[in-house]
Amino acid sequence: MRGKLTFRQQMKLTALPGMLGVGFLYLLPGCALFYYAVINNVFQKQFVGPGNLLDILSNSYFLLALKNTAILLSAALAMVLLLAVLLVLPNAFFGWRMEGVAIVLLIPLFMPSVLSVELLQNVGGDLPSRLQLLLLFVWRNVGAILLLLSVGLARMEKDMLEAARLDGANRWQLFVYMQFPMLTLYIGVGAVFLVMQFFGIFREAYLLFETSFPPDEVYLLQHYMHNHFLRLNYPYLAAAAILFTAFLVVVIWVVRVLRNCSKITCEKCAG
Repeated sequence: MRGKLTFRQQMKLTALPGMLGVGFLYLLPGCALFYYAVINNVFQKQFVGPGNLLDILSNSYFLLALKNTAILLSAALAMVLLLAVLLVLPNAFFGWRMEGVAIVLLIPLFMPSVLSVELLQNVGGDLPSRLQLLLLFVWRNVGAILLLLSVGLARMEKDMLEAARLDGANRWQLFVYMQFPMLTLYIGVGAVFLVMQFFGIFREAYLLFETSFPPDEVYLLQHYMHNHFLRLNYPYLAAAAILFTAFLVVVIWVVRVLRNCSKITCEKCAG
């Protein structure tokens, strides 16, 4: 029938609102971000090229924030993932259901940040600043990772495990050579979730130390960008946002590489 749209045209019309949304919400702000990153200020608007990026990379506060972010992020991921794996062991070894424990541990994630910080200050206010921030992050996020790993164990083929058990495999061998390799996908997803959660920890850090200039050992990239925002230093803020995005991409890439390497290693051990 003349005038009737083809399936391909219908799909293009259906995708048009999404494409417009991506353009207005991501592409245009991204172009503006790169524009502000290569000018000296919002008034003179003189082109300085990569000058802002070079100034930031030579700034002692930015380097301190980058170092602290890398250290705390690595420690936070290691602590949460290790604790979640340890908590899921009773399920893997003895079949104990850990979903109830995971749901209880999920409560801190939904608690107001003010209440979480208040509880931490009452319990561990004398601890070093870096340890306080790590404990707060672990306490708020370990339940979500435990629930994710419990779901991963529940979705495994019971017939495979039973066949390996009949062939003489003990509980430790079942976990190391079968269950853990299958959990690497869930661990990778959990690691990406933790990275996203970590970059939102600025709220808790601000409440915990009551300033955007905390002790040097917990001065993060979020503090650096927040302080430039308060000074209306948009060119430096845009340049820092570009470097921050690059850092985030590298972190997620490293997480994926480590997950793939651990999976390959477990498969070789199983072979």
